[in-house]
Amino acid sequence: MAMDQLPKTLFKEGTETQVEKVNNTCRTSILKKVEKYVEAESTRKCWVIRYFLRLWIFMCTSFSIQESDPQLRL
Repeated sequence: MAMDQLPKTLFKEGTETQVEKVNNTCRTSILKKVEKYVEAESTRKCWVIRYFLRLWIFMCTSFSIQESDPQLRL
């Protein structure tokens, strides 16, 4: 299915997405529903970007903790 053939709506009127995790980020099951309509190559690119973003956030968080706590500095 090509990108221009995606459905206009993913959910029926009145239904809501199911939230899997609520913290600093909120993941919904919508990615799983969209994944079957998107080409495999673009799906892989999205996952790679998503995991690099997670790694970047982890590194930034670790660095900011070290900067804010003098006992953790090297």
